[in-house]
Parts: sequence; C-alpha cells; structure tokens
Amino acid sequence: MTSYLIIGIAAAIYLLFRLWYYGLGRKASPEFIDSTLQALQQKNIDETRITYIRTLLEQDDGKDLVMANLLNLKQPIAESRAKLMQYSKTFLGGALKRATHPVAMATSITGNVESLNATESDEWRSVFLVRYRSRTDMAKILLETFDSPHHDLKLDALEKTIGYPASASSILGGIKALVPMVIALSAALLHIILV
Repeated sequence: MTSYLIIGIAAAIYLLFRLWYYGLGRKASPEFIDSTLQALQQKNIDETRITYIRTLLEQDDGKDLVMANLLNLKQPIAESRAKLMQYSKTFLGGALKRATHPVAMATSITGNVESLNATESDEWRSVFLVRYRSRTDMAKILLETFDSPHHDLKLDALEKTIGYPASASSILGGIKALVPMVIALSAALLHIILV
C-alpha cells in the first residue's frame, strides 16, 4: 500500500509540475493578438517591433520559446551590472509564475573572434537566454514590463541591446530533465526508507 501511495504522490507532483511548466499548449487567439497589439501601440512601441510581435503571435504553435538577448552595458560597468541585476530580480520574480526562467548567461572574454559583414560596433559583450512557456506568456510579460519602473533600470544599464525570439527545441537538460529526476529519486529514497 505504501509503495502505491509513494508512486501516486510522485506522479501527482510531476503532473502539477508539467501543467505549470508546459501549460495547456493553447495558441494565441485572434482576440488576444488584437488586444496585445493595441496595448503595444498605446505604449508607443516602434511599428516595426509591433509587426514582428504580430507575426510571432499569428504563427503561434503553443510551444515554449527562448528570447536571446545580446547586451552591452554602459560605463561604469559595475554600476550598470547592479542596475541590470536589480531589473532581472524584479522581472524574473514575476515571470516565474508563468514558468519563465533564464537558460544561460555568458560574458565575452574578448572582442569578436569571427565576424562577417559586421563592423566594430556590432560587437556584443553579454548574451542572456530566457525561456518562455509560450508566446502568449511572453506577450503578457512584455506588456507588464514596458514602461514599468523596473524596465527603466534596464534602459539605464544598457548601452545597446538586441532581443529576438528563437525556437526552444534544441535546449537539452535543464529543468525539463532535472525536476522529473529529482521527483523519481525522492520517491525511490522514500520507498527505501518506508518500505
């Protein structure tokens, strides 16, 4: 009886995790797309960016995605890094409820080692990858972020930045693999102790 109870609890925890992490796989509705684009226009977002967001939402596949952010901090670097960290804490604190989290962060060691049809100004000092559960979640987070007080911290910290969405299909391991392994290991240890 104890074994079945442990297995049942482990399965329930995993199902709750899966529901939170993957969501229901719903695609953005036409109504949501229209209301999102109207809200972005009211926030005076550049029309080119709005067009990209429209395309992103209209081609929604209901799956997760990664936002690749290329960053250059303003001088002095230490002060800008502190502002960016403060922004990140606020941003990610609210984003976690939608299973949005960092995937990777890296800082360059030197300038571009390889460059094709690029100028010196195209060099980037940091890359920050953030996983979003869905395009709908990303749009909601963008609406909450633009013009918010913590977004000003990001703008004050950055000399320049580019952010573009990318398919998350090539991300290996991470939370997707770690959580099921931890649940299975915990259930196995509990089984050894109690049975």
